[in-house]
Amino acid sequence: MKKAHRAWLMPLIIAALFISMFALMFGPMMNMKPHDLPVAAVMNDQGVDTPKGHQVAGEKVLDTMDEKFSESGALKMEKVEDGEFNANDYFAVITIPEDFTKQMSSHHATVDFKVNQGKNPMAAMQLQQMVTKIDMGDSGVVLKPDTYNSIDPKLGFAANMIPTVLIMMTMVPSIVGGNLASSSTRRWLQPLLAALVAIFVGLAASAMITWVTPLTDWNAHLALYLAVGSFCMGMLTIGAINLLGRSGLILPVACVILGMSTGMLPREFLPGFWSDFVWLWNPVHNLANGVRNILFLHQTWSGEAIGLLTIGGVGVILWALSALRRTPASMSKDDGTPSEDAAATPVAAQ
Repeated sequence: MKKAHRAWLMPLIIAALFISMFALMFGPMMNMKPHDLPVAAVMNDQGVDTPKGHQVAGEKVLDTMDEKFSESGALKMEKVEDGEFNANDYFAVITIPEDFTKQMSSHHATVDFKVNQGKNPMAAMQLQQMVTKIDMGDSGVVLKPDTYNSIDPKLGFAANMIPTVLIMMTMVPSIVGGNLASSSTRRWLQPLLAALVAIFVGLAASAMITWVTPLTDWNAHLALYLAVGSFCMGMLTIGAINLLGRSGLILPVACVILGMSTGMLPREFLPGFWSDFVWLWNPVHNLANGVRNILFLHQTWSGEAIGLLTIGGVGVILWALSALRRTPASMSKDDGTPSEDAAATPVAAQ
């Protein structure tokens, strides 16, 4: 009877686990809502001299837009000086042109609203839709939408999927490789094995992307970044297993399952639990954002690597702590010398 119960109960348990896993991985996307997306505002309006004094209409327009953004909560405007800010740090840049006040004299003026497409293509699509819905009333101001860090149209929807695919191609083999490397009784060999796996993963994943997508040029910077991410995840896996046993696999696996949405969406799109808690420690978004920085923002490296190195450092600490907990028997296996118990065994007993 017990075997019969197991026969139908196990498939239900497995199905429930898979449903829960996919809910954790992709559920936040179903509840995404942009909030406080950083937008830079550049005031270049030179104004005009009138009998009433020097008038600058652009300032009033920016203030009006800032109020609208605050009401919706979706965008957060930050006024910056032209040439003194990094446009890659923002999801969009609003620019008031130099002749804006002159344009207003004809009751019609345009404001440039450029969306940073390369920062996160999925977020850029949402933001472009939001721009068309911003109502400036009867002020005569027209928002002129455009993009910067534009992505090759040949990529299409693949631009959204490439970072996600690379997460799986980097994290999963690194966890598997770390699991295998942790079985080595020579502790010093485990980081070396993790490094070899990382090099293979970096080269293979970057080559695969150039093979199956319109990104025909192999990117050495991407390969190096993926290798660093792979090594850090591999060391986390090794350290967790060495210290906690096979149950330690829960730690790197949880990083992938909980972090998948953080890699696909910016923090400002995620629900509270993921933006306030998961984002703080999960390295998946560091890997995905670094990939976008290299592929779409044309950087040779990414500051997101700090997050990867931090999680790799945690793995190294766990690996070192596990070495301190070794028993005399495990130490004898490492250095090739017999343990005290083995030395005390009578020869006649053999």
